[in-house]
Amino acid sequence: MPGYLAEIFSSFQGEGFAVEGSCYGKRQSFIRFAGCNFAKDSNPCIWCDSPSAQALKIENFKVKKTPGSANFIKLPNPADVELILNWIHEISSPDMHSISVTGGEPLYQIDFLYELAEKLSDFKLYLETNGSLPENAKRVVEFFDYCCCDIKDDTAIKSKDWKKIVDQEFQTIKYFVNAQKMIFAKVVVTSSTKIENIQWYASRLSELNVPLAIQIVSSKKNKESIPNFQHICKLTEAAAKYLSPDQIGISVQTHKFLGYL
Repeated sequence: MPGYLAEIFSSFQGEGFAVEGSCYGKRQSFIRFAGCNFAKDSNPCIWCDSPSAQALKIENFKVKKTPGSANFIKLPNPADVELILNWIHEISSPDMHSISVTGGEPLYQIDFLYELAEKLSDFKLYLETNGSLPENAKRVVEFFDYCCCDIKDDTAIKSKDWKKIVDQEFQTIKYFVNAQKMIFAKVVVTSSTKIENIQWYASRLSELNVPLAIQIVSSKKNKESIPNFQHICKLTEAAAKYLSPDQIGISVQTHKFLGYL
């Protein structure tokens, strides 16, 4: 079945850094899905780094044929699975480690994702997800080798059901752990992120033996939201109450600092 994409391109994974399960620094082909369940409910993440992919039924998706160039071609949505496969083969390179399926939220188009992931079974697959659709994650977990699952801090999403969302994210993490996949959790932190929140996430992750990447928010418009060095130290020390130092690392969006896509 066809589905809605935002873009296809080749680049390097810029998130996760040193925590186990991260593909940081690896060359990947990226398939960015359109549509996000949070945006559908008029509650998108405050720090969303791809707002252009929030809407589902966007008219076109972009393909970058030449890595590092600013030249895209536009193709009409919805996209057929076979067309996507052809483009993945077209942009793949000898150093390609894996395919990153990102968004938007890939699990939001679950039937399309299932068919695509099944057809991509010859490649190593890396899922980037907000984790809030655990039953959809359960359907496709068999196809993925790696997963970066968000934990949404209450500074990232305005919702009365924030703790329910965190519970859903941990259910997704459990499905990947039970399937013996490489998985780590990522939480975007700000100057307002609470110590007790990090301790809560870390305590639950310790029960599953899953590492935590503490990602510093990227915000050019609101620099006051960026945590200072002392606050980051307090957050990593809070995580260390439950996780080993090997399971904790900070992350920044390296590709943004370098000006890469």
